[in-house]
Amino acid sequence: MAVLGKTKRDKLPKKAFAGPGRSFPMNDKEHARKAVQLGARSLAKGNISAATYARIKARARKMGVAVSGQDEMMVHPAMMSGQDSCILGSHGRAGGHAGYGRS
Repeated sequence: MAVLGKTKRDKLPKKAFAGPGRSFPMNDKEHARKAVQLGARSLAKGNISAATYARIKARARKMGVAVSGQDEMMVHPAMMSGQDSCILGSHGRAGGHAGYGRS
């Protein structure tokens, strides 16, 4: 992903952000795609409203980014319950705890 440093981010106009408080910068297609993915995650956790997520997706579509139901499906069920730590183990591998993904 293209790096968006503090100086460059601070210079972006308010309309370059899709979320509240200058969150979800969408200054290019790459950032728009990431905003849709992170927006789905934030929505699942209850950190943003459905209206905010709809605004993120609409802005991404205007920028030419394909948005589909796959974006919502990329959110792991554990993320919805706030259990992020079990998704990645201490070495960045899936299945961070002993019972994860085993029958």
